[in-house]
Amino acid sequence: MFLNFDKLNNLFGGNKKDENLDVSAYEQEQKQLLSKLESMDEEYKQSEKDAYEYVEEVLPEEPGYEYLRYEGKSGDEIVADTTKIYRDALGSEIQSLEGERDEKKRALEEEKNASAGEAERERQKAGEEAKEKKRSALNALQAQGMGRSSVFELAGQAFDEALAAQNEEISSRLSESLAATDGEIAELERRYQSEINAANIDSALALAAEIEKLQEERRKEIERVQKYNNDTARRTLDYKDDRRKAIVKQYEDIYEQEQRRAEDEAAMRDYTGAKRESYLARLDAAREFYASYPKNVAAKLIKLNERELKRYLGYYLDELKEEFGA
Repeated sequence: MFLNFDKLNNLFGGNKKDENLDVSAYEQEQKQLLSKLESMDEEYKQSEKDAYEYVEEVLPEEPGYEYLRYEGKSGDEIVADTTKIYRDALGSEIQSLEGERDEKKRALEEEKNASAGEAERERQKAGEEAKEKKRSALNALQAQGMGRSSVFELAGQAFDEALAAQNEEISSRLSESLAATDGEIAELERRYQSEINAANIDSALALAAEIEKLQEERRKEIERVQKYNNDTARRTLDYKDDRRKAIVKQYEDIYEQEQRRAEDEAAMRDYTGAKRESYLARLDAAREFYASYPKNVAAKLIKLNERELKRYLGYYLDELKEEFGA
């Protein structure tokens, strides 16, 4: 309640005319009424706003489209990593070829050693056999009394020459065998070097081809990401433009609706629906306030605050003025 009995008593104590009536003592209470009417007006406007599903609140400013990022290797990383892979593979291949060569070479060297050993055994056997034959022959000549004859000497020379010839044949066969084996070793080394060269060339060609392929894949992936992001940027602009248009269109529609309603209200000099309920509630609040004062005070307060009251009571201000004689 806005009743202030002290101020009423002061007021009834005078006989001033209404136009000279001093109501400054009631300005604070009047401000409270206007504040209350303002609050009721804000509540109504908020309820009107809440009745709409505003596009700008439903649709976010940003659509939230996800952009891609190229996360692959750089060009330098592709070259470095691929080169290492092929270099390691080439090293393993060369090591395998080297191991195969060394194994075959060891086998051939063992063959050479075996041939040399066999030749040595043949020499020993031939020497022993020749020695035995020579001893038997010379013993026979001695038994025949020819130990000091030229025959005895020639027979000994013949056995020595035969052994030398046999040893020479063994050495010749050994030399041929060793030479053949050395030829195989030389051919083995030649093939090894040829395979190494071929492996180096093949690896270099394969490396270049692989790097080119990976760089092309990288280029295509970067283009794909860029195209997707460009498309996404365009979609974002389209979304924002569509959102802006939708917001403008909605406000235009709301404005047209409000204009039509205002025209209808002007024709009826009344409000409808929730708006009517809100303005009637304000009128009731104003009536309750001014009814607590003498009629001449209420009329003077209404006149002094007519502009503000018009803002909050609209068409119902005339009803309030008529009721209190303002």
